[in-house]
Amino acid sequence: MWSRPLIITATLAAIIPTVLAACATADLMPGALPLGIADQRVPTVDTNAYIYISAPATLALTSNALSVDALAVASAEVLLMSVGREFATRLTFDESNAPEDAPSPGAGGWTVWDERNMRAGPNTPWGIRVREAWEQDARAPFGAQFPAAWAQLQELPADPPATPVASGFVRNFGGLIAEVIEPAGASIPSLGDGLALVRVDRVVFAVYANDLAVLPNGIAPGVLANHGLSVLAVAQSTYPGAVVGQVYGGFVSALGLAPVELDGVTAHYREAAPDLHTVVLRAGATIFFAMSATRAEAEALIQAVVRDQATRE
Repeated sequence: MWSRPLIITATLAAIIPTVLAACATADLMPGALPLGIADQRVPTVDTNAYIYISAPATLALTSNALSVDALAVASAEVLLMSVGREFATRLTFDESNAPEDAPSPGAGGWTVWDERNMRAGPNTPWGIRVREAWEQDARAPFGAQFPAAWAQLQELPADPPATPVASGFVRNFGGLIAEVIEPAGASIPSLGDGLALVRVDRVVFAVYANDLAVLPNGIAPGVLANHGLSVLAVAQSTYPGAVVGQVYGGFVSALGLAPVELDGVTAHYREAAPDLHTVVLRAGATIFFAMSATRAEAEALIQAVVRDQATRE
């Protein structure tokens, strides 16, 4: 019953006017993040991935699984524990507009509608904990529930070439990343092994778009091109930058990336699939992955990172 969520990084994955994260620590220049994420209160449950979606204008959602057509959505959040089985979704409506004939829960999960929200998830112990957290307001600010991911999100550029409309993180991925991006028609061999090589276990990301009007209903080939989306992911190694530098060459080689010069720095590029271009940049122990339907848009994200890094020095 449940469609796969929008989590795109090398991944995934993603939706809003540029704001400076109010909760950032004083020694960090905060990156541009989706409107409202600094105040977003998330369920206090363990999760392997989380994404918050919000755009300057209301987003229209059409879903056969939910029996809705052009439902006006102000924001959304998705929690993922395992691909294809354990993920939960919460939609917040722009106004009191729940369908008069809201569908009943399917056999594989639960669905709850009220005037301002729709919540759905699986009938598993984890899914029930998420449902209870939403029902009982057992929630905490994003930065308090996921402090390491929140701090890492501040590495995103403060002046990206498009509006941030979604943001989140993926951890404990290994094969999880490959399973998430596979529906988009992407093939990035050895990604999990490569990130393990440079000792990375969590990736944070932002999704960018201008004039987004439709909320993507899952991941499918062409999702970036169809919705005008670009993605920037940040992977932080636990190794010192010098050590990462020694193994980075093997990492980009394993991913089939070729060097490219951007604003005086060397990045690496690959067309991962039709309408899916990837550019990777290392800055010390941090690795940035940009993905877009066009090479120019992916390179523009990395160029924003280069400018941002120069400002922080």
